[in-house]
Amino acid sequence: MRVTKVRQVGGLLLAFFICVLINLLALDISYRFDLTTEEIYSLSSKASQVLEAIDQPVHIVFAYDVRSRAQRDSVRTLRNIAKKSNFVSIELFDPVLEPALAEANGIRFSGSGLFRSDDRQVLFDDPTEVGFINALVRVTSPNLGLLCFSDGHLESNPYSLHSHDHSEAAMTGHNHSTGGRPISLHERHGMGIARESLEHLGFTVEQRVLLKDKDSLEGCSALIIASPLTPFESREIKNLKKYIEKAGRVLFLLEPDANAGLEELLREFDVEFSGTRIKDPEKHFWADVFTPAVSNYPRHRVTRNLPLTFFPGVGELRPSGSSVDRNLRTEVILATSYSSVLDDKPEDAKSRAIGIITKDLDSASVLLVLGDGDFATNAYFDQLGNGALFLNLVSELSQSHGAIDLLPRQYKEGRLSLSSGQLNIVFLTNILMGPLLLLAVGFFIWKKRK
Repeated sequence: MRVTKVRQVGGLLLAFFICVLINLLALDISYRFDLTTEEIYSLSSKASQVLEAIDQPVHIVFAYDVRSRAQRDSVRTLRNIAKKSNFVSIELFDPVLEPALAEANGIRFSGSGLFRSDDRQVLFDDPTEVGFINALVRVTSPNLGLLCFSDGHLESNPYSLHSHDHSEAAMTGHNHSTGGRPISLHERHGMGIARESLEHLGFTVEQRVLLKDKDSLEGCSALIIASPLTPFESREIKNLKKYIEKAGRVLFLLEPDANAGLEELLREFDVEFSGTRIKDPEKHFWADVFTPAVSNYPRHRVTRNLPLTFFPGVGELRPSGSSVDRNLRTEVILATSYSSVLDDKPEDAKSRAIGIITKDLDSASVLLVLGDGDFATNAYFDQLGNGALFLNLVSELSQSHGAIDLLPRQYKEGRLSLSSGQLNIVFLTNILMGPLLLLAVGFFIWKKRK
């Protein structure tokens, strides 16, 4: 009897150790079974193709909330990505538990992070397979092209330093909401952070003087005219028009109350800039009604998944309807709320366009026009969605978005669709027949016992 008990205990211990051994071996096996209908825990075939083509080290830093199931799923996706490629490494942390890591990497929120490869980095806040793979494509892509900033008209300087000293505002009369910067500019006020962000993405940035010669824009993938305050000369406008008609791509960041001399050129491409500041009492940033805030966007790739953006001292844009012999398609991509009014017409409340894209379908040229440039300067670039909007605008112009078209996959609820006849059968068998059958069985047992 005692020997039998010893054998039983020995058998239980052996079974226990075998289960432990199986679990330890399972930890080293990367293969897993994905039994979900949409295979949401597996990488898609397109994602696998991208990962197989990676031939340079990529380090991914991702901040996630350990309490969030959705962000734990994102971590699982990242681990699948790292297992698929020997060139990909990941670093995961909770910014609440490890705030020093978040600060060191410039990450402010859980569910966001960055991809690093060589001297380039790409920030992302879309913690899905689509967002991860597209960020991977961007950080490993070759040079994305040459971006040219116009120079010579007191434009916002891309080679400025990163700080912006508002203590001089009282002396210079500097006020963003009154239509941009004064002629006497602070030398450090510009788009230095924007330029660094573009260079991190793989762009080369140069300043170009359009007055230099007729080929002053040669080689530019896109041209950015950032808040000019003095007029362009006729020869410059001629060179600019020549560039546009050769499938050129231009981002105009205009300022109210500043005469840049571009109105006639824009009107020819179906865009009119009134130069009048917009006041939005319903949706504005902080307490400044002259800084409209936008959170609802027309459907467009540029504004997809974009958080709130705001525009200090923005002017109204509208399709002019006066383009001459051009096959154009014009779309509004940014607009204020329906309570906004013009500074000189306070009684006329309606939604007003502050961002327009127009495409020449014959020459393939693209013009993106915004009624404000201060949203992308150092003072505001890294606030809310302003920087992301600027980078999206540039990506749209340079055709460098390079997004991989992956279909987002989610949990799929199982549904059973029944006809009326089938519903009647279910009613009869479950609602009527079941209870009647139980009553019959109970009656039979009672009768037999009696």
